[in-house]
Amino acid sequence: NPALGKNEFFQEKKSKESVDRYYLPTEKMLTLASVKYVVLSKNMFLSARNAKEGAASYKGYEKMLNRTNWLRQVERFEDITVYELFSFKDHIWSPSKNVSARIISSDQTTYNILVKNIKKGDILVFSEKYDPNWSLRYKNRTLSSVKYEGIFNSFILPEGGDYGVRIEYTPQRFVKIGVVISSIVVFLSVLYLTLNTLFSRTKASSSLGVKKRKNITA
Repeated sequence: NPALGKNEFFQEKKSKESVDRYYLPTEKMLTLASVKYVVLSKNMFLSARNAKEGAASYKGYEKMLNRTNWLRQVERFEDITVYELFSFKDHIWSPSKNVSARIISSDQTTYNILVKNIKKGDILVFSEKYDPNWSLRYKNRTLSSVKYEGIFNSFILPEGGDYGVRIEYTPQRFVKIGVVISSIVVFLSVLYLTLNTLFSRTKASSSLGVKKRKNITA
């Protein structure tokens, strides 16, 4: 599941009229973001504030999390407390209950996914912050990402059935192509230099042999 930093997860309310100065995203928002665990670290507050303010801020957030009824504390260490959401979604999921989506393989910019029980027009949600550079490839088609809930990426599946799709970050594909081209150029350059060196040595050896034969004949 994706990791969210303090600035994305917590936000102090600016309104002076607010009784509670701490803000926590809704259960729905964290669920849609595929967040399973909330990690509260004392160090992340103390490193950004003086000791007194940091400790007070940490206590405030801890109190807020402890009274949130859709979170439960699952681990506690000296400076870290771990909370778990009662419900969460996978990194890639569909709002259609009949749809199954399973990640077969992935890296930071590419996800190969097997989807099942699809009906044409079903939505596949990719719970990363929306970026139009994410695309879904199916057969020879490339589908653009559309916003889901105004925040996340999603794709409208073009056909029904069970099949594999690939979600990828489009600019990275061109980077990979560039790397391949660069590798080919380097390989050809090394090959040329190697062959040129061998040819030069062979030519020099041949010239030396001719000179020796001339001297012997003389």
